[in-house]
Amino acid sequence: MHYYEHTSIEIDDQTIALHALIDACNGSIAYRLLEHLGFPCVGKRVLDLGAGTGQVSRFLSGFPGLIIEACDPDPKVALHFSSNPELNRIPFHSVNCFSLELGKFDAVVARGVYHHIGKSDRPSFLKRLLDLAPIAIIADEGIQEYSSEGERLRNCEKWYRYVIAEAQRRKIEGLALIETEYLRHEQLGTADDGGDYKESPSHLLNDAAKVNMKPKSVDRYGPWDEFGGGFFTATFTQ
Repeated sequence: MHYYEHTSIEIDDQTIALHALIDACNGSIAYRLLEHLGFPCVGKRVLDLGAGTGQVSRFLSGFPGLIIEACDPDPKVALHFSSNPELNRIPFHSVNCFSLELGKFDAVVARGVYHHIGKSDRPSFLKRLLDLAPIAIIADEGIQEYSSEGERLRNCEKWYRYVIAEAQRRKIEGLALIETEYLRHEQLGTADDGGDYKESPSHLLNDAAKVNMKPKSVDRYGPWDEFGGGFFTATFTQ
């Protein structure tokens, strides 16, 4: 099942807009991207992988001279890009990241994608990123490291309750309902591996090690200790 079959693009667009943690996430992406691409970055090609609502594409389009392309296998995302005046000039590839049609880029950015990849597929997903570009940046939300399944559930509950409360505070009721449902699946042990299954940054590093990848940097931001989770950015290079 595609993500946007049960989460509307409009709700998700509100979810990841105008929040301090998302600002920090974008700031981290920008810092690491320019650190490795250099500035000015005129003519450099960057792929927004798993583009979703197009927020990353819009954000990166503000970099002078940077060439942005986007890809996502979901047909609803393709329609969203083609019909949105802020996005319809960005070249869009209606394929998944393993497609040979994509070619090569100077960098690839995947924000909010990793926790939607099935756990067994995550190492090969990481390896594919460095096939696409010499610089790969993963930005995502995750839960605090844990030593038992009980601790994992407690971290999930704290993090989801924080997200739900933030959604309710911003009156994004659709998001609050969706996140409440995800939390219920965590509590029942029926969380969809590959649908919405959050892990800690250390799990990403373990997945990377399986394919001989080591990050150049891992940045954390957000209320990790207080709310059992937050956002992180991991940068890999060839």
